[in-house]
Amino acid sequence: MNPGYTWQGYLPGATTVSPITPNDLYDCDGSKGINALVFDVAAQWCGACQSQAANMNALSTQDDALGIHVVTLVVQDSSQAPATTQTAEAWKQQYSLDDITVCADPGFSFAPTNTSSVSLPVTLVVDPRTMKIMKVEQGYVAAYPVSPDAEAVTIAKKNGG
Repeated sequence: MNPGYTWQGYLPGATTVSPITPNDLYDCDGSKGINALVFDVAAQWCGACQSQAANMNALSTQDDALGIHVVTLVVQDSSQAPATTQTAEAWKQQYSLDDITVCADPGFSFAPTNTSSVSLPVTLVVDPRTMKIMKVEQGYVAAYPVSPDAEAVTIAKKNGG
């Protein structure tokens, strides 16, 4: 993962904007309590992204118990313009995402390469001990059971969750 990324957004429980970088999430020794990272890349206009966001609170307790830290990166607003911190704040409020990090990512940091189209949301699972991306998945089906990502659970348990 590129350590030079910087996103502007809201940490869990925060009401003010702050910069967030991969270094803030790097937990090489487990001292931060982050056992797995899940990046949810979403757009305000995206129906599948909205469905996924609506289920995030149902996962919060399970994720927290395992030390799975979720970061939502909003890439576009409702008119498909690049997201701003106001877009991130609106997303956070609309889905009551007070327990996760929500940031604007107008540059679409994790845009898939070598493809002409992207199915949103894009979900990435990262091992916080190494910051290595372990899984990338595009799209969301609302019929999936509301349970933590299996790869994130495996990583979290390996890392002490």
